[in-house]
Amino acid sequence: MPDESENKSERQKSAPKPPDVKAPAAASDRMSPREHALATGNGPKKQRNQWTGPGFSRVMGSVEHETAKLLHGWDDHEHELGEPIQLTRAEYLAALEATHPKDPVDKDGKPILDEKTKLPKLAGNPVPHPAALSPYKGKRGSLRLGQKPEQEKA
Repeated sequence: MPDESENKSERQKSAPKPPDVKAPAAASDRMSPREHALATGNGPKKQRNQWTGPGFSRVMGSVEHETAKLLHGWDDHEHELGEPIQLTRAEYLAALEATHPKDPVDKDGKPILDEKTKLPKLAGNPVPHPAALSPYKGKRGSLRLGQKPEQEKA
């Protein structure tokens, strides 16, 4: 008579495997920023007993992801076209890096000092990465007004 453990292992082998949710994408595949965020660990994380009140109604992604979303106009893009902007992994990571501009340094890696104050010069405001920048940034509602995203406001 077969052993109980043998029957169990045979049942486990014959049991159907759950389908893969999504296979990891290649770095050159174009995906939405949210898909990239989830794949790179920058997406929303489930937290237990999180307080949700006014202004805190959803769990946000990483600070870099949320800043890049604002800096590059990804929400405006999705609002206008009804679908998210499609980026490669390299474009997404460059957009995240653009949220933290580097302070200027000399060839030896030392901070460049301001001549008057003798304090290190700071990088200034973040500049969007061109490949991740949406043409619809700041133009929410422009399609309803008959404008194209390339047109500048006079």
